[in-house]
Amino acid sequence: MPENKILKSALWYRNKKNLSIIPILPPHKDEKGKDNCKMPEKDFEWKKYQSEKPSPEQVSEWFQNPASRIAIVAGKINNLCVIDCDSEEAKRIVEEHLPDSTLNPTPIATSPRGGYHYYFQATDLPGKPNAMQNLDIRSEGNYIIAPPSAGLNGTGYSWQDGCGLHEVEPMAIPNSLYLLLREELNKSFIYIRGEKNKSQNITDITGSHRFYVEGRRDEDLFTVANALIKTGIAENFTRQTLEIIVQNLGENLEPNKVQEKINSAIKRVQNLEVNIMEEVRQWVKSQEGHFKVTECHTESQYITKAQKHACLMSILRLVKEGVLEKHGNQRGVYRKVENELEEIKPFQSTGSELPIKWIANFQTYIKTMPKTIYVIAGEPDAGKSAICLNMALMNCDKIPISYFSSEMVGEELGSRLVLSEDCDEKKINERIKFYDRSSNFSDVINPNAFNIIDYLEVSKDFWEVADQLKDIRNKLNKGIALIAIQKKRGSVLGRSAEFGLEKPRLYMTVEPYSPDGRHVDGNIIKVVKAKNWRDPLINPNYLTLKFKLVKGINIYPKGGWDYEYEDDAKYSKFKKGTQK
Repeated sequence: MPENKILKSALWYRNKKNLSIIPILPPHKDEKGKDNCKMPEKDFEWKKYQSEKPSPEQVSEWFQNPASRIAIVAGKINNLCVIDCDSEEAKRIVEEHLPDSTLNPTPIATSPRGGYHYYFQATDLPGKPNAMQNLDIRSEGNYIIAPPSAGLNGTGYSWQDGCGLHEVEPMAIPNSLYLLLREELNKSFIYIRGEKNKSQNITDITGSHRFYVEGRRDEDLFTVANALIKTGIAENFTRQTLEIIVQNLGENLEPNKVQEKINSAIKRVQNLEVNIMEEVRQWVKSQEGHFKVTECHTESQYITKAQKHACLMSILRLVKEGVLEKHGNQRGVYRKVENELEEIKPFQSTGSELPIKWIANFQTYIKTMPKTIYVIAGEPDAGKSAICLNMALMNCDKIPISYFSSEMVGEELGSRLVLSEDCDEKKINERIKFYDRSSNFSDVINPNAFNIIDYLEVSKDFWEVADQLKDIRNKLNKGIALIAIQKKRGSVLGRSAEFGLEKPRLYMTVEPYSPDGRHVDGNIIKVVKAKNWRDPLINPNYLTLKFKLVKGINIYPKGGWDYEYEDDAKYSKFKKGTQK
C-alpha cells in the first residue's frame, strides 16, 4: 500500500510542532475554474480547535483519505498570523518590510496559484480578507491551508527553499509591516453608534468593518488611545475622549479600564521611541559623509508619521550628544562627527606580506597583509563553505587556522573533509582547530592566526555588520580573518549590503553561473572590491572565476581569472588604478 503522505505530514504538524490542525476537503474546480473546497466538511465544527488541540488519534482518523488537505489554525492557539499575498505587488510590499539580514527570516509557503503565505507570530491584527489589494490577514478565527496539501491540476502547496516550518520558526511580524497593516485596517473602519440589536449592517453599504461592536470594542478603544498618544495629545484629553466614546456606546466601562488602554498606548509609544533610537544610532554608525533624514526613513523602512517623528527626535538627540551636526544650509541634512584618530607611523613596519594562498592562485593579484579581513558573500549552496574549507586546507602548513562553523559540526564536517582530494587527516588534526560558533566572533578571534568564519549570521539590523567586522579587525594583530556571509539569490552584495564593504580588503561573491539565464552551468566567483594590488597596473576588481564544485568540496576552475566585461579588462591594462 502506498504511503499516506498527507497523514504523515498531519501527524508531524501535530506531534512535532504541537500545532492545532484541521482537515480540509480535497480540491474541486467550480464553473469558474477555481478551487471552491477550501473548507472542512459541512458538519465539521472546526472552531473548537481555536481553543483546544486535536489528539493524535483524531488526526489519524481525519486524514485517512490521502486526498484530504491540512489547515493550520491561526491565532493564539498556535501563536500564528499568516499574511496571504495573491500578487507580486502584495509580495513586494511584505518583503520590503522583512529584515534583509536574516537568511531565512520566517516560514514562507507558496500556493498552487502562485500566492505567498508569510508565517508570523500571532498579533492583535484582526483576520481580514483584502486588508490591502490582493493581501489577506489570517489571524484569530481563520486558518491557512499548509504544505503538502494538493491544489487543482496536480499542483500543491509547498515551502520555499530554506523557509519551511521544519527549518525556521515564525518570527515576530516586523514593526513597520505591523504599523502599515494597522494603518490600512484603520482606513477601512468607520464609526457607528453601538446600539444593541441594530439590524442594518453597515458593511453591506460601505464595504467597511463595524467598529465598537462586541468582540472588538477593547481593541478599537486601544486604537483610539494609541492614535492620540503617539501624536503627542495630552493624557487628560485622551482619557476624556475615550470616556465620551464609551458613553456614546451606551455602556459602562470602569475608569481603570480606560486608564489601562491609555497606559498600554503610552507604553507602546515609549517602546517605539526606544527601539527607533537604537536603530537610528546603529544606522548613523554605518554612514560616511553627509546624509538626509529621508534616507534614514527609506533604509530603515519608517513609513508612518510616528516612526518618522521618532526618527527625527533620535537624530536631534544625537546632535545634542555631539555624534551628529548639521551639514550645509539644506534642511534635514546631517553629517557624522568623525573625531576618532588613529596615528600612522610611516617608518614603523606593521609586518610583511603573509604567504597566504588563494583559490585559483588569486594571490598573484593581491598581497595578503597582517591585520586585514576578507569577505566572501555567497548564495545558498553556491560553494561558500567549500571555498572556506579549501582556504583552510591550502594554508594550514603556513599559518595556524582557527575555523569557526555555525552550521557544520562533528561528523558532518568530517564526512565533508574526507571527500577533499587534499585531505590529510593527520595534518588537519594538528594544524586546524575547528570550533562551533555562531555569534560574538570578536570575543574568540585568534589575533595571530588565520581565522575563518563560516558563516557570520547577520542580525535583522543588517547595518550592524559594519561594527562586527570592525570589532573582528580590531582583535587581529598579525593574523587575518576570512568571513563568509549569506547573499540573497540574485542580489549583487551579501545580506549586509553596502554596510559590509567598508572594512574588508577583499570582497568576493559566489553564486550559480547561468550563461543564458535559465540553465546553471557551475558557479562563479566575482571580485567586488580588492585592495593591496600586487601590480598597480592590474586592477583585480571585477575579475571573475567560473568553477565546478565536485562532492561539495573540490573546486575545479573552468579557465582562469578573467574580466566579466571587456571594458573592465581595458581599464585594468591601460589605466593605473588608485587604492587606499
